[in-house]
Amino acid sequence: MKKRRRRGLSFGSVVMLIVTAAVLAGFGALLPRFSGGSFDQNAAQLAVALDQTIVNFSSNLSSIAAQNETNLPAPFWATATPVPTATPAPTAVPKVSFRLCATGMLQWSGSIQKSVQTDEGYQYADVLTPLLSQLNADVTVATLRNSMIASEKISDGNADASLAAALFQSGFRALNLGHLNTLDYGLDGLWKTQSALTDAGILPFGAYPSAQRRSTLTLTNANGVKLALLSYQSGVSSEGRKAISADDRAYAVGELELSVMQEEIAAARKAGAQVVLVSLCWGKEGATKPTNDQKEMAQALADAGADILLGINPKAVQTVEFLTADRGDGRYHPVLCAYSLGSLLTSDRQQRSNLAGVLLHATVEYDPATDTVAFDGLTYTPTYNWRTKENGAYRYRVYPSNLDEYPEDVNKDQLNIMAKCRTLIQDVMADSGFTEQ
Repeated sequence: MKKRRRRGLSFGSVVMLIVTAAVLAGFGALLPRFSGGSFDQNAAQLAVALDQTIVNFSSNLSSIAAQNETNLPAPFWATATPVPTATPAPTAVPKVSFRLCATGMLQWSGSIQKSVQTDEGYQYADVLTPLLSQLNADVTVATLRNSMIASEKISDGNADASLAAALFQSGFRALNLGHLNTLDYGLDGLWKTQSALTDAGILPFGAYPSAQRRSTLTLTNANGVKLALLSYQSGVSSEGRKAISADDRAYAVGELELSVMQEEIAAARKAGAQVVLVSLCWGKEGATKPTNDQKEMAQALADAGADILLGINPKAVQTVEFLTADRGDGRYHPVLCAYSLGSLLTSDRQQRSNLAGVLLHATVEYDPATDTVAFDGLTYTPTYNWRTKENGAYRYRVYPSNLDEYPEDVNKDQLNIMAKCRTLIQDVMADSGFTEQ
């Protein structure tokens, strides 16, 4: 009878034993370490221990494999017929979009604030109530002219902090603070204004109370679209120049320097922005048409990567058009450019154009497959700054100037002025691609 040959452990068994031993040893060494210390310390110890366990395991495995290599049968995959697998079809990345509502300056003058003051506080939202349905969008953006500082009295430049909640209630979700008067109350005033807006759920942008804030891009998620919000202005008021030093002003606001704007637009793209919106405090106050400098700068910013350009400062609404950006990639890049959105709210009635405003409505769509932006659903709402006098005091409202019916207190004279303001906006928007809503 032949003697039966005694067989040793197989290579697979050896591997299993080594793995089990390594894991047990690793955890056995680690258990005492988790009895105390911080999470970070424990995590670091765990990482080191596991690394060492893996190193030891790999060394042992290599040695065993070398010893048994000649005794191992051919691996099953060396002789098996491979089963062909179909190459999965590439999954298309869906387009994403958000609904935009853009408008101009909100200036809550002292007279407007006084008109909404009650024993219960300031009823700011009442002024914008006629626009509530039009202000409803994923991103509703405007420029806020006021600071909100509790220690300062109510004035043309300062409002009660409750204004922030009223603006949120009205539909605003992002407010540009980059304008000529943004530094009138110094850096402390800017901090307090931004804090009031943030606490109310509104994203402020365009002014920076610290150098760190200036170096941080303002990015937000707009219904799944990564949206960058940038803002630049032609300078600051004399009060602002007195309130803070020149060194602080260098970071507190973004000035209209083309090279800087181009660099920051590129930085926003590099940071992952899919749509770049730029607010611009520029142009000649009171002008109803953009200057050549505005047009040249707008085209340069479009070529640099901006998708939406919203102008402020001129109190009148100026041309709205679509630019074609040349970005050197052979693709079509339309850019929405509103040279001036004028004033949505003001008590300045020196010119009729000051009373006429506009709300732009658009669906902004981003296509990841082509890295392009498209615009759809282009409509606009003409607005009118209404005022009446009751019992020796003024009342203010902002109405759509194209309503079929108005409250009884909107008299015939007001309706005639409102109609003329609507005509002004219709003339501006005639070749814009937007239709009146």
